[in-house]
Amino acid sequence: MFPLLSSKKSHGIFKFFSAISYVLLLIMMLLTLFVRLNFTSTTLVKTVNSPNNKHQIEVYFIDQGALGGATCVDLVKKYCYIFKKNQRIYIGHYGKDRDVRWVDSNHVQIEGKIIDITLQ
Repeated sequence: MFPLLSSKKSHGIFKFFSAISYVLLLIMMLLTLFVRLNFTSTTLVKTVNSPNNKHQIEVYFIDQGALGGATCVDLVKKYCYIFKKNQRIYIGHYGKDRDVRWVDSNHVQIEGKIIDITLQ
């Protein structure tokens, strides 16, 4: 697992710096994970039902603080009007309110781009 630590030919100084670099790498990975999990907030901005009321579009703002964020659009499939299944169909830049509308029961228009939901 630690190639420089396990080598018998390497000098003590190389083993020391190798151990320090592994510890620093582990600390940076844990810090990144901590920041991503604790400073992320997701806000539902808009919900638009399909014309036949079998599907729904949900627009979310995902704020990650200093790391930025994204605007996501999820397709929600309704089953028996009770159960839901979410599928992400669009990801864009953070903070921009997307123009989302249904063209018909099978097509969604997001910022001028038409998406066929039957292919999803």
